[in-house]
Amino acid sequence: MNKTQTILTFLMIASLMIAGCASKTDNAAVDNVKSTEEETVKIGFLGPLTGGAATIGVPVKDAVAMAEEQINKENLIPGKKLTIIYEDDQCDPKSSTTAFTKLATIDKVAATIGPMCSGPAFADAPIAEQNETVRLVRDFRLKNEKVCF
Repeated sequence: MNKTQTILTFLMIASLMIAGCASKTDNAAVDNVKSTEEETVKIGFLGPLTGGAATIGVPVKDAVAMAEEQINKENLIPGKKLTIIYEDDQCDPKSSTTAFTKLATIDKVAATIGPMCSGPAFADAPIAEQNETVRLVRDFRLKNEKVCF
């Protein structure tokens, strides 16, 4: 399986898991969603889209966008539309906390993919805990965080 297929598969599985969680009425993310938006599952993406690490972040963003399109086209989350909200964290902790705060408090995403860099991943952890925002992060050192997978 190539890297793009792996990312697509991961995003589809994550989206289905998040959609399942979002259907529960006790989920904090769902309680914050307006009734007009109940048919949309919003997931945030945090990655380096500019700066030195953009060579990593942009291809991953493109793969996530492809997965979003495929998930919606094939109705893989029955009755719901997947919307990914992209934020550039520039692999910088300060930029990431600003972007993560927006995703969690303004956009009210059900979960986030990323950040991709360890500095931002650690910096965003308290905000994720406070807002009960599920994070899909690749940094194994965050395994004790209760909202990080």
